[in-house]
Formats: sequence, C-alpha cells, structure tokens
Amino acid sequence: MENIAKNKKSFSNRLMRSIRTNSIFYLIIIVMFAFLLFPIYWMIVSSFKENNVLFTLPPEFLPVNPTLVNYKSIFVDNIFVTYYKNSLFVSFGATALTMFVATFCGYAFSRFNYKLNEIIITLILSASMFPVVSQLISIYGIFKNNGLLNNHYALMMILTSVSLPFCILMIRSYFNDIPKELDEAAKIDGCGRMRTMFQIILPLVKPGLLAVAIYTFMRAWDDYQYGLTLINRDEMRTLGPGISLRFLGDVQFDWGKTLSVAVAASLPVLLIFMFLQKYMVSGLTAGAVKG
Repeated sequence: MENIAKNKKSFSNRLMRSIRTNSIFYLIIIVMFAFLLFPIYWMIVSSFKENNVLFTLPPEFLPVNPTLVNYKSIFVDNIFVTYYKNSLFVSFGATALTMFVATFCGYAFSRFNYKLNEIIITLILSASMFPVVSQLISIYGIFKNNGLLNNHYALMMILTSVSLPFCILMIRSYFNDIPKELDEAAKIDGCGRMRTMFQIILPLVKPGLLAVAIYTFMRAWDDYQYGLTLINRDEMRTLGPGISLRFLGDVQFDWGKTLSVAVAASLPVLLIFMFLQKYMVSGLTAGAVKG
C-alpha cells in the first residue's frame, strides 16, 4: 500500500510538472502569436477610424465610432483604382512570363546533361546575390537609352528576371523527381519532345508550377524599388510607389486613408495564402530542397 501511494504521488508530481511545462509553452506561443498579429490587427482597426481619433490617448483598441469614410474616399478616387489595375496587370503578366521561361529552362536543365549545366545554373543564381540598389543605376540607364521607361511590359521583364533564378531552381528540382523513363516510354510511343513535356511531364509537376506562380505574383505585387525607379508617370504607377507618393506627404500624413489603402492592397496576397497555402508550402519544402 505504501508503494502504491508513493507511485501515485510520483505520477501526480510528474503530471503536474508536465501540465506546467505545457502551459508555459502554449503561453509563450500565444504571446508570440499576438505580438506578430497585433500590427495587422491595428492596421485593420485603424482603417475604420478618422485621423483625429488615431492620435488620442489612451488609444482605442476597438473603434468606438467606426466609419467607412476612408474606404469610400479611396474607391471614389480613381487614381487608387488605377494603381490597383496597374499592379494586377504587371503582377499577372510577370507571373505568366516567369512560369513560361522557368518551365522551359527547368526542363532543359533537368533533361539535357551538358558539361556546363552546373556552371550556368550557378551564374543564374549569382544574379540574385547583388542588392537591388546596386542594379538600379545600370537598369535605369539601359531603359532610358532604349525608351523603355514608363512601360508596364518593360517592368514585367525586370520583375521576371528578378524571380527567374529561384523559380528555375525550384521547377528544375521537380523535373528531376520525374523519372526519365517516362520520356523514353513516350518517345517509343511516338511522342515528340514538346508533346512529352506538355502532356506527360507538366501534369506531374503542378504543385511546383503553382509554387512558382505564387512566389512570382507575391514578389511582383510587393515590388517598390523597380516600380518607383522605372515608372515616372502617376497614372502608370503600381500600388507600392503610388501609395507612398500619393498618400504619404513630407509634412502631413493621411494615416486613415493610408491604412485603408494598405488593407485593400493586402487582399490579393491574403486570398492567395488562404486558398493556395498548401501548394506554396509544398513547393518550397519539397521542390526547392530535393535534387
């Protein structure tokens, strides 16, 4: 009986220690989660306040008199809608172009074993080593001399070139996971190289294609420096440069309108993560590591 009592007491002590440890662990996770989400929460809540309310002390963590005046003003203002359309056009265009080029390059690097393959891939990846600021001067000079400033298609080309190194490496890894015996079997059945690629290989690497598309779209949508440097006409600006130049002044900031613009600009990325998150995660963890 005495041993049973000791065992019960020991088990009870271990259980209490486990509960305390787990409680501390989950408490830390909750605190970190709240810390990371608070800026997003504050941005959304503040977009429903007027400017004079934003600077009151103590701050209103829940709006007492919420208003939609900020959202009404930005959607009535045609220039914001123009910025939005420009960003969608440039982002989708850059995504389509990147997927097209990365697919062919990745397939070629995977299926054709040349001696210089690894050297070429290393050179392609080395383009991502240089900071954006160091490239902007030469890019601006080239674009200006060739009349490519204030051109959405030229901006698409730059955003494509920025995204391509990582996308080529990712999609190549997916192609490497597909056995080459499938290509040989298709060749025996009379399929050419292009038909084999489009009808047999590409359907097997859909997660990789979606991961490339999501990565490129997000990078193009969040672009600021290239759009600010290469687009000078206000009606052709994308969201990033347009928001900073239109709604943030040197002397006074319209914070309510700026925050409502930020919320509206975040919606495409939020929707992408809600519906395509599993493809993005699988693409980054599987395709970018294997091979």
